[in-house]
Amino acid sequence: MENQTINQAIKLTGCCEPFNPEPWQDKEIIWNNKLFARDHIRSFFTCFS
Repeated sequence: MENQTINQAIKLTGCCEPFNPEPWQDKEIIWNNKLFARDHIRSFFTCFS
């Protein structure tokens, strides 16, 4: 599943450059003592299919 998008054309949106994962390959990101946004949303209405 890693290479699912290889055969798909990357569509430009005019907003942002396509993401290039190469600089992030083989890197370890450690989240100790770093701020991270977290939130909860409660809803009375739910959607049933």
